[in-house]
Amino acid sequence: MIKLNLARYRYRLPRLYSSVPASTSGGQKSYSLSGEDRILSHILQSLNVSRVNYIDIGAKQPNKDNNSYFFYCNGGRGLIIDPDEQQCEKFKTQRPDDVVINAVISETRESLNFYRFSPNNLSTMSESSADYLLKSGMCKLMEKVKIKTLPLAELIEDYYFEDELHVLTVAGETNTAEMFNGLSSLDKKPATICVETLQHDVLGKPSKNLEIIENITSQGYMHYADTFINSIFVLKTDWLSK
Repeated sequence: MIKLNLARYRYRLPRLYSSVPASTSGGQKSYSLSGEDRILSHILQSLNVSRVNYIDIGAKQPNKDNNSYFFYCNGGRGLIIDPDEQQCEKFKTQRPDDVVINAVISETRESLNFYRFSPNNLSTMSESSADYLLKSGMCKLMEKVKIKTLPLAELIEDYYFEDELHVLTVAGETNTAEMFNGLSSLDKKPATICVETLQHDVLGKPSKNLEIIENITSQGYMHYADTFINSIFVLKTDWLSK
């Protein structure tokens, strides 16, 4: 069913471009947590990309702590994927030219539980994290809902079957190395990837998800930069031929 919804949007971005100026109010400001959008912008400028197509997975906020908003402010358009329906509504209101889908990226098509808490930034897909939060008493569970999942490679192939995909940015606690399987088989691969590789255990101890880094670099990508929270990759063939 979701695949049919995606097909409906396939031709939307090129039409939008005709009415969007090349640069608006974004300037040189960074809207990411640690300047990831400016690093991505530098890479894309080096690759002579002017208008940016993106997929933003686990986007959270429309206009802060977000890796795609800088590109939106400068004429880029793309696809927003988030498990929180309330956040999706914010994107539809504040970024009306993006396509917004309430879903989760996974290795397979299935349905997973999403636990929406108040405050919203503690919402989670993890049952163990939800149990811990409930027992701690630090927040209130507002609802538990089923969310459909989409395989990443299938999403890219369906949505950007005709256009170039310049930025794939992925944030979220459910990031796994397996969800990036299949990138190497795509006819049109993302030029850059920014993925949250900082993970925490239930006690809050941080560590890097090295399996994700190894998986992506094994599929033709160069580990270009790291902000500790996020790892940034560029397609090796694009970078070496610039």
